[in-house]
Amino acid sequence: MLADWIGTAAREIVPVVRRMREILLASPRLFADETTMRLLDPGRGQVKKGFAWAIARDDRPWAGRDPPAVVFHYAPGRGK
Repeated sequence: MLADWIGTAAREIVPVVRRMREILLASPRLFADETTMRLLDPGRGQVKKGFAWAIARDDRPWAGRDPPAVVFHYAPGRGK
C-alpha cells in the first residue's frame, strides 16, 4: 500500500520536477555531481551500474537572488 502511495505521488510531481529542471538549467552557475549505483539486473541475475545525478545551484555566496535548488536524475548510463 505504501509503495502504491509513493508511486502515485511520484507521478503527480513529474511536472514540478520538469519545471524545476528547466529553471535550474537556465541558471548562470550550476553544480553537478554523479554518483554510481549498483543495481540488480533481474533478467541476467547480475549487478549492473547506474548513475544518479544531482544538478544544483546556490548563488548565496555570490549575492545571488535565486533560491538554492537541486534536482536529482537517474540514468542507466552516461550516454544520451
